[in-house]
Amino acid sequence: MSSERAAVPLIERAAFRDTYRQAVEDVMRFITPERQTVIARHDAALLPANHDLDLYLRASIARYDQLVRLVNTHLDVDLAALHALEVGGFLGAYPLTLARLGIQVTLVEQYGYYHGALDDLAEYLAASGVKIWDVDFTARLAGEPPRYALVTNMAMIEHLPDSPKQLLDNLRSCTAADGLLVVEVPNIACFHWRRRLLFGHTVHPDLETLYLSETPYVGHHREYTASELAQLVQWTGMMVRETALYNYSPSLRRGAWIGRLYALVMELWPTYLFPRTRELIMVAASHGSSAGLPKIR
Repeated sequence: MSSERAAVPLIERAAFRDTYRQAVEDVMRFITPERQTVIARHDAALLPANHDLDLYLRASIARYDQLVRLVNTHLDVDLAALHALEVGGFLGAYPLTLARLGIQVTLVEQYGYYHGALDDLAEYLAASGVKIWDVDFTARLAGEPPRYALVTNMAMIEHLPDSPKQLLDNLRSCTAADGLLVVEVPNIACFHWRRRLLFGHTVHPDLETLYLSETPYVGHHREYTASELAQLVQWTGMMVRETALYNYSPSLRRGAWIGRLYALVMELWPTYLFPRTRELIMVAASHGSSAGLPKIR
């Protein structure tokens, strides 16, 4: 990365954070309990009684902080050339943020899958400058796909019931020669799951939500470790630039202070001592060759 790029970040962090917060407020206007119930037909864990979508999006600012840091560290292109592709963006707060920051962005999402619950949200995103690409990225893409300077796939691979190979091959093929691919998954080796196993509890999705979900079930099928995610990316021929492990901890953003203190002491403090037990993993990769071993944070 050039010294000029290091001095002037490609994406200004404070501006991104402010814009993202507003984008969350705007997309949540389209989510009612009735609509969320429809969205949850194939994953009952998303029912309003089970999942706070607003909290999830607000807490996710920590995830996008990591993404912005990786982009500013590893992507050396001019802002005018920063065409972004977000694959599987769901409610679209992140691509909406990019569009409002003046970055050209395409969102891969099949909104027809949500039984009409998100149709007007999709229209709103499109009217706000987010290009919607309605295509299944887990199937082979027809023809030569367009290439983007930044390709992101956040918290999607763990939902696949089959091999992630085709998805990863498509992500690679859409990454420009001088571009950056960023993939994120939950960490199956996180301290929360280790603690649950210690006391005899499962690390799999709640059995009742699986039982109540319509076919096909789209919850988590397989989570990954940091080394596994890096290996998946490397198998596509991409070179890992950095692997980041971090927390976003919705548990610290809800409930009474005593509950938050409990979560901090019982769930999170070991992750500061042992980074590989943190909640999420993000890998940044490129087509170029890596100098030495990839960096792990």
